[in-house]
Amino acid sequence: LITEISEINNSETINITTLSPDLIINSANWTPENPKQDETVTFSVNISNIGPGNAVNTFLVPTVNDNEELDPVPIAPLAAGGNVTASFSYVVKTGEYILSFAIDPNDTVVETDESNNALILALPPILPDLVVQDISWLPEDPSIGDPVTFSVVIINQGFSASLPGRFSYYIDGLTS
Repeated sequence: LITEISEINNSETINITTLSPDLIINSANWTPENPKQDETVTFSVNISNIGPGNAVNTFLVPTVNDNEELDPVPIAPLAAGGNVTASFSYVVKTGEYILSFAIDPNDTVVETDESNNALILALPPILPDLVVQDISWLPEDPSIGDPVTFSVVIINQGFSASLPGRFSYYIDGLTS
């Protein structure tokens, strides 16, 4: 609106560099270490900000077996060089579990490195483990033709209940 001698010198561009955070997951652990079927497991995930800037408004997103995304866990503002532990609980059933943890999975926080925000771990299988613990028989020294009674103790040393199964035994390589 103002007539000037030169209209090309009315603006200036400057670059401003912001300090960005860099969030990483250092480690994750759980208790109890060997969970049993239908037990609540508490996970603790240690997160650091190794970047020069502060991180705000971010979440940890746990995923179970690549298909069950759990509720996001909010992370308190994390200053440069800061460290925080996020915790959540999950009830395990029978089977095997692979857990993936992602901090800021939707890249809502601009970071110096977006490729280091995940950690994957596996829980011990929550399955039965049947073991023959003891075998005894009576009479201990049978004669040919004597009836023999066998007692077999089977225990489940695994982490979940066993479905009904079948017990087989062999005498001289033959099954009965």
